[in-house]
Amino acid sequence: MMVVVVYDIAIKDAVGQKRLRQIAKKCADWGVPVQNSVYECEIDAEQYRRLREELAELLCPETDSIRFYLLGNHYRKRIDTLGRNPVGWDRETFVI
Repeated sequence: MMVVVVYDIAIKDAVGQKRLRQIAKKCADWGVPVQNSVYECEIDAEQYRRLREELAELLCPETDSIRFYLLGNHYRKRIDTLGRNPVGWDRETFVI
């Protein structure tokens, strides 16, 4: 299924900046960046559960937010893009 991860991390201090880098790295481990702070992850339900847990461990819930948009298995019909070419998913070369 396709999961879009969108995050907003408070970076007022060095701790916030470190948290932002850690969250971006974790998202990059699971998917591809499509915008600043937006990742598309083609994962199954168990991988989604693990990704969510890993991000929850890094998050500061008082200042940060992470949103997950679950587009399902037929996501290609649900993504409409203007401008720069959309990210292409190639299951043979993209490995999680």
